[in-house]
Amino acid sequence: YLYQPTLSPPPRFYDTFEIDPDLVTISDNHPDLIEIAAEGDGRLLRVIDLKRGETLKLTHRVQILLYALELQALLDEAGISDTRVDLEQGAVWLGQQPQPEVFDLAAFRPHLERFLRRGLSRILAGKPRDAHWHLYERCEWCEFFEHCREEMRRTDDVSRLVQLTPY
Repeated sequence: YLYQPTLSPPPRFYDTFEIDPDLVTISDNHPDLIEIAAEGDGRLLRVIDLKRGETLKLTHRVQILLYALELQALLDEAGISDTRVDLEQGAVWLGQQPQPEVFDLAAFRPHLERFLRRGLSRILAGKPRDAHWHLYERCEWCEFFEHCREEMRRTDDVSRLVQLTPY
């Protein structure tokens, strides 16, 4: 296993997903574990993330797939051909479980790739005031929390209702 490596998306990642690096900067990511397994004459790398919760969530799946796509771009950029990233399956190690739970990445991979190619730049090219948002408890960790809370109060936004989620 590799423990918490730093993944910095290379230019190839931006090119593959047609992301304008002048508009979008993807910060370094740190998957908790990368499993290294033998595969023929090479290696297979599988991203595993550790979570305190007890259930696998869609956000976990997306995060792990993003890490896997970044890792594959790094291998491709470096010209490493005897190692590939498992883009079919990822894993999450949930709290109190004896082993990671392996899950399929294929079902939502097209959706994430479409978002990276089309949605991400479109959203970030828009004006901040046009963005749809909803303030809820997880927002407290965001650097823009105070700004959003002030706007919520000023506009008497529906986010003021306790325990209302963005869903």
